[in-house]
Amino acid sequence: MIDLSNPQEVAELEQGSQEWHDFRKQHRMASESPAILGVSPYQKASDIRRVKNGGGGGFVNAAMRKGTEQEPFARKAYNEKYDPMRPAVFVNGMYGASLDGINLEQDGLWECKTPKDGFASERAKLCLRNELTDYDYAQVQHQLMVTQAKWCDFCVWDWNEADFIMTRVFPDLAMWERIHADWELFWKDLGTRTDIQWQSTVKTYLDLKIAADVAVKALEEAKKQLQEQLVGDVNEGFGVRVQRITISGSTDWKKVQERYLNDMDLTEFKKPDTYQIRINEIKE
Repeated sequence: MIDLSNPQEVAELEQGSQEWHDFRKQHRMASESPAILGVSPYQKASDIRRVKNGGGGGFVNAAMRKGTEQEPFARKAYNEKYDPMRPAVFVNGMYGASLDGINLEQDGLWECKTPKDGFASERAKLCLRNELTDYDYAQVQHQLMVTQAKWCDFCVWDWNEADFIMTRVFPDLAMWERIHADWELFWKDLGTRTDIQWQSTVKTYLDLKIAADVAVKALEEAKKQLQEQLVGDVNEGFGVRVQRITISGSTDWKKVQERYLNDMDLTEFKKPDTYQIRINEIKE
């Protein structure tokens, strides 16, 4: 089972902002999971690959724009009857989710769809049977996985009726495993870039790196000469001070652990995982 025990809200992200779009490119988002799992009628995994590789924004159609327009009205109607919900962006490891709503206790979610046919739509008919389309189910399960919430109220909003119907969805751990497995395969294949934007940026990076390497080498040689010319403990002049200092030895905590804490379970003291982006030149 994947370890997703550290859900965090990304409070500084405003949905729709440039920072939000950049965040989406770097994470595995809930709205993209249907395409990754091959159940979306609107997108394919290749469309997600194009967006992740900088090929424009994500998929938006007229129904989605209408949904965004109607979402505040639907949320208000829901909040008048049930737990108050607010929009939020959450991250858990490499997985992210832009939520239509999450409650104060952060154990319940709200996802709203606004089909053009309203209560006559297939979504609404399924909702009345406590069912979801495959693509809606994948998105909701991804959201539950990211937030570790206990339930999600899936609503179908009819703007002509100014009302909604709803079914409650609970975590499906088997679905979480499928989502993770399919994203892992996709993410590995995502690595090979052939687009012109990437090629141009790589050329700029490599040209600058060559110049930087030459400058660093020259700088190190100049530092070495200054160190060799030091007389006594401190020399200064022309805006530079060269000084011999003593640095106290630090505690080798690895040896402390091996000698005194070897049998102690230190899991509870482990800090949350963090992610770095490293750039390495590939020698051909």
